[in-house]
Amino acid sequence: MRIQLKKLTLILSVSGLAACNSGTSGSTPSLNGASNDTSSKAVVVNSKGSIKVMATGQKAVYAPRDDGELQPGGEIDGQRFVSGTGAEADCIIDKTTGFMWPKNGSLMARDSWGDSLVAIDGMNTDKNAANYSLCGHTDWRMPNVNELETLVNYGVKSNADWLEEQGFQNIEREKKYYSSTSDNLMYTCPQDSAFGISLENGVISKVAKIITGKPYSAHDAAYIQATMPVRTADANAPYQVPQTGQTRILKPLNPAICGGDYTSPKGSDGDLRKGKVIPSTRFVDPDGSGMCIQDKLTGLIWLADATARSKFVLDTYATLKTPAPLLYGVSWENAMLTGVKNMNTEKVCGKNNWRMPSIRELRTLANYNVNNNTGWLNSLGFAVSEYRDPASFYSTSTTNLNGQTANSTVNPWVINLAYLETGANNTQVGTNKITDYLGAMPVSGGAVIKPAAKAKPALSDKVVFITEKGYTKFAGTSGADAICNQEATATGSLINKKAKFKALLLSSNRYPCNSNGVCGVDGSSDWPVTVNTKYTTVGNDGSLSSNENGVFADSYPAGLILDQFGYRQDKMFWLGINGVKGDANGKVSAWSYANLDGIWTPKNVAGLWDRYTNNTAMDWTFPASVSTAGVGDNGYFADSTYKMLVNKNVGMAFDFATFFANSSSQVSRWVMASKTFVDQDYKLTYGVQYQTHLICVQQ
Repeated sequence: MRIQLKKLTLILSVSGLAACNSGTSGSTPSLNGASNDTSSKAVVVNSKGSIKVMATGQKAVYAPRDDGELQPGGEIDGQRFVSGTGAEADCIIDKTTGFMWPKNGSLMARDSWGDSLVAIDGMNTDKNAANYSLCGHTDWRMPNVNELETLVNYGVKSNADWLEEQGFQNIEREKKYYSSTSDNLMYTCPQDSAFGISLENGVISKVAKIITGKPYSAHDAAYIQATMPVRTADANAPYQVPQTGQTRILKPLNPAICGGDYTSPKGSDGDLRKGKVIPSTRFVDPDGSGMCIQDKLTGLIWLADATARSKFVLDTYATLKTPAPLLYGVSWENAMLTGVKNMNTEKVCGKNNWRMPSIRELRTLANYNVNNNTGWLNSLGFAVSEYRDPASFYSTSTTNLNGQTANSTVNPWVINLAYLETGANNTQVGTNKITDYLGAMPVSGGAVIKPAAKAKPALSDKVVFITEKGYTKFAGTSGADAICNQEATATGSLINKKAKFKALLLSSNRYPCNSNGVCGVDGSSDWPVTVNTKYTTVGNDGSLSSNENGVFADSYPAGLILDQFGYRQDKMFWLGINGVKGDANGKVSAWSYANLDGIWTPKNVAGLWDRYTNNTAMDWTFPASVSTAGVGDNGYFADSTYKMLVNKNVGMAFDFATFFANSSSQVSRWVMASKTFVDQDYKLTYGVQYQTHLICVQQ
């Protein structure tokens, strides 16, 4: 994976940030103080970094070496938030960052950005002002975007609920909170916009400053946000938040439209410039190869070529033996499972600990003083996709849990490195781990934890697992069985190599009950599940049990069944069964048979099969060749109650077998249809049809 890139130069100095305002300045100081262009060779340096990057809070694991498994950054020991005492009783101190915040998240009235700055100034200087000398202090400020972002926990569904569990009160859920950082990126006018953060779902986006006078019009009033002031209580806290890079004078990309340069007002980010000072020499070449870049601020080492058509991307598709999509880029899943593994095997830049960055790690590459952050990075030796090429959306290893509408099985956190916004349409549910092609910027270094050991089933256990890989088609049940046994014995599998498996598929020659309603031993055909048997899941000591009919009739939590390596998977399971449904709490009922009619029992199953074999039934469609149980050999025929696809094509048997759960459902990784998702266009996975997992049952 060796690639030849332009050599790195001295990248960044504190005084030079304003000079980089366009992101494309041609001449920068070199490491030895001389002036030369971006082709000059960098001094080889290796640095531990001047700050530690905070952990995101995510602990659930969704893929090997993801944010939840490695938890990059680390956390302080003990309680993070401590309530103030005495005069400080109305405030709360964050021991991680040293920041003090008011407990009341609605302490300040909603107002415009500028008037909120004025109100905070009054807290410090005007004895007659509301909240003067809050908690006995007169050094309050509006937090910059980096400071405010520290209040986001990426490991919870509702960040506001989590904050209130820590001791905060009245956190705004409908509105964002202002940061003091103006938005000067691309064609935005800093006079008009700032960055805001939702403390409910963690999304970072631009918000209007509202520069019209009071009383505000109904239109302007709708854009007014909330404010929560901050002060530094401990300047030596374990996690130092870096400066944003913003300076007092901001130069818009189009000054004629914006009314000229912008002077940051008193109390704003550009005025105060709070945070850990950026090293005067920030980015260096760690080994002289030109392939990687090390950030002396964080100590992290980045792959320099992060374009949508990078060697990383092309090698990923080559390994998968699939064609690259039109504009290239790579899915979250392919980057995590294939691309990163390639890098560690090849020891790029001498490292074998590559991973995709957490959202907090990737945010450290943001410069809020420039017009084009991707252009700025490219001027420093990186090769990052510009906002038109095809876009500057980059994956992180952090799975999205924040926000009540997010589906953690589908949505990763992404950052637009040009606009420095996170989330899609302010909701962070617009990107998909499997079907969306994003930029990838692998990282090495930093503090990570050692992943917990995974439970290894004994040979005496009856095991059930899902395949790591997804499949669009295979040669009937025998082909599916072969896949199960091949994956069970893959290198690194936790499953005993002597175990034998069959695929849990319902087909014309594999079923638990016959057309006469006889189930179990006397009525089944080649059914892989033994009646009244406990089955062990891989990696988590979980279990599920079959009933007297040889089916798993209970409800089980989503994500219970893991792959042979002990990881959850994001593609749906192929069951070959009609009518699988789940509830809003992430549980699926009776997923190994057509449960929309109820539980299969000797009492009612005969009537159910009569209905299934009736080709005139309004809500079921079968080919004429199927006269008994199932359709797995002939395609997937879905229950129209859930408006799923109907496929009569034998050659397309497992193409479009199912689709992903909609973002509004909380169902994880199960075959589930959603009424609000089905009318959307179906995207392709890996450049081919939808790929779904097999469930494999030990014999």
